[in-house]
Amino acid sequence: MGNLPKGEFFHKYVLPVVAVFFSWGLAGHILLINLDKNSLVANKGQVTDIAVRFEQGTRASYKYYPLKIGLTNCSEDFRLPDTYKRDFPFLQEKILVGDTITLFTRHQWQTILGWGKQIDIYQIDKDGKTLFDISKVINEKKNQATLFSIFSIILWTWYIIYRRTKKA
Repeated sequence: MGNLPKGEFFHKYVLPVVAVFFSWGLAGHILLINLDKNSLVANKGQVTDIAVRFEQGTRASYKYYPLKIGLTNCSEDFRLPDTYKRDFPFLQEKILVGDTITLFTRHQWQTILGWGKQIDIYQIDKDGKTLFDISKVINEKKNQATLFSIFSIILWTWYIIYRRTKKA
């Protein structure tokens, strides 16, 4: 490994790892695109808190403000990413402390395959009505899946071409 030129090291070790990363992302997003309400976990309870709260990302420069919803029977607050911040005022108007709602989240295995956290909200129902529909999340994931597809195809093609030219 130490004797390899930088370009060779990149092509031999870094490129396939990056290609696998994007392929995993693509597989996870395909799973997410095919989710429906019945394949999610229904978390029903009384609302103890609903507010937009600061959350620090993995990097110091990445800061975001998801809508956090606490339920009486859950120790951790659920979150709706700030990607959907246009929906926050409507949801805060319709969901009050003391209301009984159902928050739909993913199973643990779905979270591992599709990244994210188990506390991420995919649908919100109250009194038999859907206030936040899973279709919004699916549409966002479809757009992201397209990017993962493009990068996966480019990276795997690049790697295969490198391997074939190296053998020749």
